[in-house]
Amino acid sequence: MDEWRFFCLITSRVPVFEQPSLAHIALTLLQHTLAQHGAQLWGYVILPDSVQAVLETEHEAAYHHAIEAFKTASETAICEKIRADHPDLVDAITFYNPAWSKPVYLIWQGGYQTQLLPSAYALSNKIADLVQRPVELGLAATPADWPFSSYQPPE
Repeated sequence: MDEWRFFCLITSRVPVFEQPSLAHIALTLLQHTLAQHGAQLWGYVILPDSVQAVLETEHEAAYHHAIEAFKTASETAICEKIRADHPDLVDAITFYNPAWSKPVYLIWQGGYQTQLLPSAYALSNKIADLVQRPVELGLAATPADWPFSSYQPPE
């Protein structure tokens, strides 16, 4: 396979992306991290409790490396932003075990869901589904109303 196209669903432990500043951090780091790893970002949507993306890489291992790098970078940045500016969310992201020397701050659930998209047709359908999700969930009246998606209105 020359190109590996994937749909990825990364779920947060709590709906932190209801805060636009946190959704913006996630979007910026998604674009930056994937570009650093040579991945082409074809489409995305950031919902209150998840980041969903369609991307292409040269091989499957590159996909997994890019997603893990995004999760690591975004978790650090988002946790720092929450601790600095959103004290109401700190308890929701704080995990503590008496055996640990300090609390751990976590945004993402373990792992992520992956779907291989075998054709350009599957890729385009998945992107169309992504940009409709905010409308289907009642978060926006039209795809253009949702600021954290790759929707581009027709010209």
